[in-house]
Amino acid sequence: MHWVATVTGLLLVAVVVRDVFHTLFHPIGHGSIAPQVMKFVWWLLRLFHPQRRIASLTGPLGIAMVVLTWGAIAILGWALLYFAQMPDGVAYSSELNPAERNDVFDSLYLSLVTIGTLGFGDIVPTSPLLRLMVPLEALFGFMLLTAAVSWVLQIYPALHRRRVLALQLSTLREARRANPDLDIDSIPADVLTGIANAAVEARNDFTQYGATYYFRDLEEDASLAFSLGYAAELAAEAAGSSHPQTRLAGALVTGAVESLAGLLNQEFLRLDGDTDAILKAYATDHRHTS
Repeated sequence: MHWVATVTGLLLVAVVVRDVFHTLFHPIGHGSIAPQVMKFVWWLLRLFHPQRRIASLTGPLGIAMVVLTWGAIAILGWALLYFAQMPDGVAYSSELNPAERNDVFDSLYLSLVTIGTLGFGDIVPTSPLLRLMVPLEALFGFMLLTAAVSWVLQIYPALHRRRVLALQLSTLREARRANPDLDIDSIPADVLTGIANAAVEARNDFTQYGATYYFRDLEEDASLAFSLGYAAELAAEAAGSSHPQTRLAGALVTGAVESLAGLLNQEFLRLDGDTDAILKAYATDHRHTS
C-alpha cells in the first residue's frame, strides 16, 4: 500500500511539473491539463448571455482554475508521499495525541501547510526521507506561485498586442466607411505591411500562449475575432490593385491571415473549410456575428 501511494504521488507531482513547464516555458506552450481546464471554463461561461460581464471573464477565471488545479494535484501528490511515511516518519507536538490521529487527514494537512510555507510545527517530519521531501515541497509551492505570476505577466502583453491589431483594423474600416471614396490604393502600403506584421505576431502569441484564445472581448472594436475578417477583405482588395507595392503588401496580409487562421483551426476550431469559413467560425466562437 505504501509503495502504491509513493509511486502515485510521484506520478502526480511529475504530471504537474510537466504541465507547468509545457504551458509556461516550452516554446510552443502545449500543456495537457491547462488547455482542458480552459476549455471547460470556456464552455461553462457560454451558458451566460454574451453581453453579461461574466461572459467575458473566461480567460481570467480559466487562468485561476488552471493554477488551482495544478495546486490541488500537487497537494494530493505530496500528501500521498507523506502518507507512505505515516505515522512513524513524523513527530507530533505535545498538544496532539498520536493515537487519535488520522493518517490521511494528517498527510493532506502537512502537504497544505508545507506548500503554503506556513510551517506551524505541530506535525514535524523525523524520518530522513520526509525531512528531505518537506523542504522540496515548500520550494515547489514557491515555484508554482512564481510560475503563476510569470504566466499572467506573459499573457497580458500578448492580449494587448492582439487588441491593438483589432483596433487598427476596426479604425481603418470605420475611416473607409466614413469616406467611401478612399479605395485600396489610398491606403499606404506601410499600413498594410504593419497589419501583416501584427497578424504574424498574433499568430506567434497564440502558439506560445494558447490560453489567450479564451480571453473574450465584449467590445467588437477591440476583438480580433470580430475584426480579423476585415484583414482578409483588405488583402483581397489589394490583390487587384494597380500598384505593385500595394499588391505586395496585400500578399503579405493574405499570407499572415491564412497562417493565423490555419493555427486557430488546428489548435482550437478543428474545421474542414477554407480561410473565410475559419474566420467566421472564430468570430462565432467568440460570440460575434462577423
